[in-house]
Amino acid sequence: MISRFLPLFLVAVWACGPLRAAPEKTKSSTVFQVSTLGALSQGVYDASVPMGEVLKRGDFGLGTLRNLDGEVVILNGQAFQIDVSGRVRRVEKREMTPFAVVTRWRDTGAKISAKDVVMAELQTRLESAMKPNLPYAIRIRGEFKNLKLRSVPAQKPPFPVLGEVVAKQTVFQIPRVQGTLVGFRFPKFMAGLNLPGFHFHFLSDDKKQGGHFLSGDAVAASAQTLELREFGMILPRDVGFDEQKLD
Repeated sequence: MISRFLPLFLVAVWACGPLRAAPEKTKSSTVFQVSTLGALSQGVYDASVPMGEVLKRGDFGLGTLRNLDGEVVILNGQAFQIDVSGRVRRVEKREMTPFAVVTRWRDTGAKISAKDVVMAELQTRLESAMKPNLPYAIRIRGEFKNLKLRSVPAQKPPFPVLGEVVAKQTVFQIPRVQGTLVGFRFPKFMAGLNLPGFHFHFLSDDKKQGGHFLSGDAVAASAQTLELREFGMILPRDVGFDEQKLD
């Protein structure tokens, strides 16, 4: 019975043209965030989310610890704190964060090689390769010189606003170092949720130096971007956030 209808079936397939697999949908990368930069800038430093929960949502990112205690770099699924003295240490999963931004890094984005360029120029090149209304994760690995980094001390309540804290930041100068810049670029319309433009934290390969990136030059580095089309957030779970009137 099957043999009688097989020729007709083959003719029908030929008439419809060759069979093609359905096109694969491009997987969207998700950026996950604890709180907002707007809340952090107004002094919401009470920690609400353990770092272990953050690391379940991403293996690449940046942030800070309870009471705005230093700068945090998240790289390859591990979190590191750079305190106000410049000391680098591994962050425990039980430690709390009032602000963090993470994603799951994938080597799928555009790559740009940089040799003997100031970071401002490299950022311009990166910007030209980005869609204007999408956030991006950015990883820049290689050798750097004249790095200017900062960290901030832990604060005590009543908490000052972020601008007052940054005015008393500690700045580190690193003449030459191998390491990774971990960062994000958010479009202007997302101001308040996060910082519009570029935001980088640095960690040296030997895990001994790092901080919030202020300026520097790339001696020989490779930059890669990752589009972020999905956004997730946890708002702070503490009385300070619930009762403070934020603008």
